[in-house]
Amino acid sequence: MSNTPSRPRAAIVVNPTKVDDLGALRRECVDVSRDAGWAEPLWLQTRLDDPGTGQTQQALREGCDIVFAAGGDGTVRHVGAALSGTSVPLGLMPQGTGNLLARNLGVSVDGSAALNFARSLAGEDTVIDVGRVHATFGDGSATNDTFLIMAGFGLDGDIMNATSETLKKRIGWMAYPIAGARYVTQRPERMLASFDDGAPHTKKTTTLLVGNFGLLTAGVQLMPGANGTDGRFDTVWLSADGPLQWAALSAQIFARSRRTTGRVERTRCARVAAKAMGRPRALELDGDVLGDVREMEMWVEEKALRVRVANARHSRMSDVRRHLPGILGQTLRR
Repeated sequence: MSNTPSRPRAAIVVNPTKVDDLGALRRECVDVSRDAGWAEPLWLQTRLDDPGTGQTQQALREGCDIVFAAGGDGTVRHVGAALSGTSVPLGLMPQGTGNLLARNLGVSVDGSAALNFARSLAGEDTVIDVGRVHATFGDGSATNDTFLIMAGFGLDGDIMNATSETLKKRIGWMAYPIAGARYVTQRPERMLASFDDGAPHTKKTTTLLVGNFGLLTAGVQLMPGANGTDGRFDTVWLSADGPLQWAALSAQIFARSRRTTGRVERTRCARVAAKAMGRPRALELDGDVLGDVREMEMWVEEKALRVRVANARHSRMSDVRRHLPGILGQTLRR
């Protein structure tokens, strides 16, 4: 009977619509794993009817030591939600348009997915909060869900719905403001909201944003104080009526202002509840639109998810392959 310990193993949950050459990526990750002394990674592709949850559960059943999400923010959300509450870390191989969790944690979004895979095998874990959600739809049905970065109740959900995948592939994050331009004349609608134990109050609302992290694409800091590790949400309750107010609101956001004004109401809290007083409003979680919701409640689950932050000391794949076994040994001995 052999006393040789089993080799660690990674799982890769990949969205095939986000990767140009699946075969090349898989071969690179197999090579990196072999060089690092890891077993061949478990390769699991997402499907329309299962965008990452079932694949992650399979990886957990098979005892994988880390589960990577190779895709966009939606893939990361589903994999991260399935890993939350476990001791298995989430690895990031950004392949989407926003890649917001990677941006907020300082993981490179410019290199190849295989390079981030290699760096992460020898990286370090950070533990973040997650957002839990209970939402009731317009027809009275309800659901529970999870987000990692940011949720929005209102116009941003409409914009996510209106942004085509084709346009995102062609021009990247600029597809979102282009899709949003059609809504600049949309009138705000009344919403009732409460934060922690505060009294509920109403406001003409364009959208209510609830952030675990606050950094968006192009370096926009929508919530400058949000860090995802403090047990608190940063919320931004926006109201803009017409092009002039939209221009003023945008200027306030791009200036990284933390002020509360008539257009922007900012609150820090651990729990938020909101109800659309008119028609149901779109609810999005990390860019995934759940549907039109009558009311919702969100709360922080502290320190619920481990995320592997890639080791960026070596910038090239050749450097990673040359130094990874030694770095990995140091990491495992810590």
